[in-house]
Amino acid sequence: MLELCDFLIIGGGSAGCIIAKRLAEKTTGRIILLEAGKSDEGDPAATDLSRLDEQTADYDWGFKASALAGGRPELRYARAKLLGGCANHNDCAFLRPPDSDFDAW
Repeated sequence: MLELCDFLIIGGGSAGCIIAKRLAEKTTGRIILLEAGKSDEGDPAATDLSRLDEQTADYDWGFKASALAGGRPELRYARAKLLGGCANHNDCAFLRPPDSDFDAW
């Protein structure tokens, strides 16, 4: 039997998740939040910034930025394919400056 929904949200990034949550709070309608990627729970390649380049097509769309003038190579343009979207990539980006920077302040 074909199941229908009242709201179909394509993309489980930050905005899609917020829209789904707010709809769930305001309606009794059936909501589907559709995300292309798989779960990253417990996978260190998805949660450790130093391993970001190890992510497979399961977690990233694999986009490349255009090559720059002067023969510079294309750059990898990370666009997350998992629940939480690019905010999921960004949440593991914590860089602590050296103590000397704090001392200079």
